[in-house]
Amino acid sequence: MSRSEKCLIDCYKDLEKEAKNVGLVVNRDKTKCVIMDKRYGPAASTLNIELGFEKVTEFKYLSSVITENNELNPEIKARLAAGNRAYFSMLKLFKSTLLSRTLKLKLYKTIIRPIVTYAA
Repeated sequence: MSRSEKCLIDCYKDLEKEAKNVGLVVNRDKTKCVIMDKRYGPAASTLNIELGFEKVTEFKYLSSVITENNELNPEIKARLAAGNRAYFSMLKLFKSTLLSRTLKLKLYKTIIRPIVTYAA
């Protein structure tokens, strides 16, 4: 993260140098660049990043969706989709008559709710 293009380039070169010192290599194919700046708005894609990063409008970082406009809608949709996947993968348990209502509620509170509310 950086406030200016020059600072970003300097930080990346330092990171690359330090990684090389310990035997690591930064994969440029997996490195993404999102420009979040009120001054540039939609024209932010015209900024010149000389490092060759792929410029994207949104990406997932630590299970959170980050967009160039800092919108919450993609994050909310991703969280609800993850909660739905968790719920439907456990649907047999929730429909089971062998499990008590209390146990089903514990499953919901410990598995599904944390998935939906992560980082909220």
